[in-house]
Amino acid sequence: MPNNELQIARQRVNVRWYHHPIDFANVLKAFIGSNYLGLPFAFFNSGLGLGIIGLVIIASLTDHCCQLIVKCKKRVIINIMQKYQDTHCDADFNTLVRLQIRLEKHLDYADIGNIVLGKWGPILVNSFLLLTQFGFCVAYFIFIGNTVQLLFPQKLVNETIPQFQSSITTVHDGSSISRNVMFNVTNSTTTGFTQTTTGYTQTT
Repeated sequence: MPNNELQIARQRVNVRWYHHPIDFANVLKAFIGSNYLGLPFAFFNSGLGLGIIGLVIIASLTDHCCQLIVKCKKRVIINIMQKYQDTHCDADFNTLVRLQIRLEKHLDYADIGNIVLGKWGPILVNSFLLLTQFGFCVAYFIFIGNTVQLLFPQKLVNETIPQFQSSITTVHDGSSISRNVMFNVTNSTTTGFTQTTTGYTQTT
């Protein structure tokens, strides 16, 4: 295991307050939103029986993988705490407790991959995250395209992109070139909320 645990720990002890709602919004949009969009399509194609069986299998595998990630994170934190105690013999109990709490809150997937697998860890983690996020975006595009076509069948008969969707996309396209990941998460969340709100107002 690489000896960069303490360096990652120092980077993660100072996390700003606004990261918490951003992380929550990202998890809510990525996992809950995509599941609601994908489940009806899966049940429609597989049927009720096979759909339930597939749902149970996928849920079991997801829970197992999540448990492995949690166990791995706990083991990584234990190793970091041990190395911190070895290099900071004068650290008191309160300092160690605060460090452990901060590590439990702010260690992310890339950090765990870096500690466990070295330099290839973050590359693998970010690659799979990119793949899953791309799948979520495809699901959203399919959902929005089919829904808008059903809601406005006459108006959009000769149009390829709804007018209100085009206006929303134009507003947010300029900010999407930012290389700041946290800003992009905020922009993505704002875009999703704006699309949902605008679509609702157009139908009422």
